[in-house]
Amino acid sequence: MRRPETRVVDKAVRKLYNKRNKMKKQKLSWQAYEKIKKLIESRHFSPGDSMPENELSAILEMSRTPIREALQRLEDEQMVVIKPHLGAFVATLDLGQLLNIYETREAIDGMIARLLCKPHVETRVFSDLRKKHLKIKSIPDTTERITRWNEYAKEYRPALWSNCNNPMLVNLAASVHARAGLMCFIHQIIHQYPDAAMPDRIEVLDAIIAKDALKAEEAARQHVRDIFSRIMKFMTQQ
Repeated sequence: MRRPETRVVDKAVRKLYNKRNKMKKQKLSWQAYEKIKKLIESRHFSPGDSMPENELSAILEMSRTPIREALQRLEDEQMVVIKPHLGAFVATLDLGQLLNIYETREAIDGMIARLLCKPHVETRVFSDLRKKHLKIKSIPDTTERITRWNEYAKEYRPALWSNCNNPMLVNLAASVHARAGLMCFIHQIIHQYPDAAMPDRIEVLDAIIAKDALKAEEAARQHVRDIFSRIMKFMTQQ
C-alpha cells in the first residue's frame, strides 16, 4: 500500500501534467488561429472559398484538433462560416453584419468622445493634433497631402483612446475597429478618402477642446456614419 504522501505527490504531478498539456493545446490552437487568419488576409482563401481541414492541416503542418478549434474561433469572429457536413468557408460580405459593426462603432466612438470632455482630461494633445490637421490641410500637392493624412490618422485614434479613462470601452473600440478594418480589407473595400474624413475629425477635436460633450459625441458619431456612407457608395460603384 502506497503512503499518503506518495499519493499526494502523484496527484500533484498529474495536475501539473494536465495543466501543461492544456496550455500546449491552447498554444497550438492560437497558432492555428493566427496562421489561418493570415491566409484569409492574404487572400490565399478568398470570400466564399472552402477551407478543408485536411488542406489546412497540410499547409500549417498541424493536426486537425487545433485547426478545428481555430476555425470555431474565427466563426465566432464572423470571418468563417462552418456548414454542417460541408466544412468551413471564408465568410462572404453580409451588409447587415457590416451595418451592425458600424452601428456599434458609432456608439462606442461617440461615448469615448463624450468621456474625453470630462474636466480632468487635458486638452494639449488634442490642440497639437488640431495644429497638425490645419498644417496638412494647407499642403497643395494632393499626393503628399493624402500621405500625410494617412500618417495623421494613425496618430488620431491612439490619441483619443490613450486619453480615455475607461479601458473596457477602449478595448471594445479596438476590437470593433479591427473587425471593421479586416472585413473591409478581405473584401477589398476602399473605405477611406482622407480628404473627406478630415472635416469630421477636426469637429471632434474642436468639441473636445471646448469640453462640449454633446457636440463631441455627435461629431464622432457623424464621422462613423460618413465612413459607412462612403463604403456603401464604393460598393454600389463596383
